[in-house]
Amino acid sequence: MNAASHVNRDWNAISQLDREWNAIVDRTVAAALQRWQQREPVLRPFSGPRQLLRFLHTAEIPDTNEPLLALLELAARDRLAGRVVLQAFLPALKTMSQRIIHPADRCDEVWELLFFFAWEAICGYPTATRRRSVAANLVLQVLHDTTRELRNDKDVLTGRTAVATGDSQALVLAAANSGVITHDDAELILRTRFDGERLRHVAEAERASYSALRMRRLRAEQRLRDHIAESTDVTFSSVSDHTSIEGLSREWLAQPHPSAPSAACRAAA
Repeated sequence: MNAASHVNRDWNAISQLDREWNAIVDRTVAAALQRWQQREPVLRPFSGPRQLLRFLHTAEIPDTNEPLLALLELAARDRLAGRVVLQAFLPALKTMSQRIIHPADRCDEVWELLFFFAWEAICGYPTATRRRSVAANLVLQVLHDTTRELRNDKDVLTGRTAVATGDSQALVLAAANSGVITHDDAELILRTRFDGERLRHVAEAERASYSALRMRRLRAEQRLRDHIAESTDVTFSSVSDHTSIEGLSREWLAQPHPSAPSAACRAAA
């Protein structure tokens, strides 16, 4: 895929969300904003969602913290609030897609991961503890999660794991037997993470959507990560890996475990 094709893919991904936004902004989102303003005073200065979005795009970064925090707190219960934040971050997502490792080779996959992890970060943002540099925290979290997932694929194919493959497979099967993930999801993880089958080939064989199958695997692996973090100190690199990103000097903060409201928000996505 050449650079021009990659730019076109970026444009298609963003323009699709822009079309959706334009279809809902003046009625659905505007009505929701009026509801939000009754309980969030920081949102009251904005006459409508378009003005709010312009502010988030043009204001000084510190001035965006409080409106973003209000929207992120609402996002745990109201997916429209999360949709406003996602729309505000589309330019940042486009920049990320062009900077991630070899984006031109995996453009579709990169965009799927960016959208998935952006929604994860929005719904699970810890508003009580990270109240400064909110925009930067969100961007860094999405960038970290996306590059980590891309690196996971590479590590599995080259055999790089923190524990023996057999032990890792046993963890997946144990999680399935205990109900943390389904047996179908465990089989999907084992086939595509350990046995070397390409996810696209599995989707074709099962006549399933590649995007839907990848999202299913991502959600199963998130549940598996949370389960392992709570029950063992073992580093399971095939589903949990920490990647240092060139050009970023700050340490990544620990990934927040999903709360019940954030899980419900993700389910609604």
